[in-house]
Amino acid sequence: MWLGTIAAFSIMLIVSIASRDHEIIDGISVNIKPTSEGQLLVNDKDILRTIELTYQSGVQGMLIKDINSADLEEKILNNDQVANAEVYLDARNKLCVNIEQKDPILKVQDRTGRCYFLDQKYKPFPSSRHASPRLLVATGNIPAYDSTQVANGTHILSHLGKIAQYFATDVFAHSVSEQLFVDEKGDIIIMPKIGNQKYNIGNSDNIDLKSNKMLYYMKDICSREGWTKHALINLKYENQLVCVKN
Repeated sequence: MWLGTIAAFSIMLIVSIASRDHEIIDGISVNIKPTSEGQLLVNDKDILRTIELTYQSGVQGMLIKDINSADLEEKILNNDQVANAEVYLDARNKLCVNIEQKDPILKVQDRTGRCYFLDQKYKPFPSSRHASPRLLVATGNIPAYDSTQVANGTHILSHLGKIAQYFATDVFAHSVSEQLFVDEKGDIIIMPKIGNQKYNIGNSDNIDLKSNKMLYYMKDICSREGWTKHALINLKYENQLVCVKN
């Protein structure tokens, strides 16, 4: 009896799928998840344009069987701002497209002159023509992107990315930091929004402790010595804060 029931259900399911294949697509729904800053680096028109280029006549009125969801997802993923794409048909035969954007954490201008965003996985992608996120900027002696070096943590972008991610969670560091500059020695210098002094943090190691030392300098030392006495504050060394006068 159970085998018969299962067989009957399987046959009904196969017939249902086969009959739906000859139904017509009734519209498109595009849903794009905003970045962490609430911006859209890619918009509905970009996605609809990709669909129109894939199916020259558009999908409206096409048979369901003529749509290849996996192929369409792959084509949408060719967009530089898209991290993930999901294409499916809902119960009303509407083609649904869910888009997850790449989420930039840092804007980079390397020593070759190339400009790009860095995402959460420290991978580069081009800027968007639709939005310009307000991000920490990294410049200076930054070599060209190398995926192997970034993956094993030996590239300066690995440190810059880690610092940018930490600053995004540290209210103080985020509010006072304007730019990260990599000097000729490969040290990372914080260029602040307040004052003319610079803060040498070396790399991303113990970034939380270095951020606390920067807070101590701004809160306690600047209140006594003023904002113009020192040109450089070295935060690289453990339990030390070295100030260089102007």
